[in-house]
Amino acid sequence: MSSVTQSVQFKNLGIGNTAAFTLKGGKYMVLVSGAGATINLTALSTDGVTFMQTIPPLTPGASTGGYATVDLAPGQYRIEVTVAGSVFVSISSVPY
Repeated sequence: MSSVTQSVQFKNLGIGNTAAFTLKGGKYMVLVSGAGATINLTALSTDGVTFMQTIPPLTPGASTGGYATVDLAPGQYRIEVTVAGSVFVSISSVPY
């Protein structure tokens, strides 16, 4: 059972991409809030340049509810906001 925790949070994001950030890997909960916004969690591919989508886009209030739980490999990630709005995102590890 893992007790290592990690949390990355972003506030008031607009359209565009965050800077890359590192995740240690494991199971993560992704929460998104903010009116009228859609986000993608992307991972840096092996070419070291291209970011690729890891989960379906999250839109608060949509069928996803702005929430996902996902297993992620260690690496570089970023948030891409694709629809206008003020977005709040939390990515937190889930202990096993």
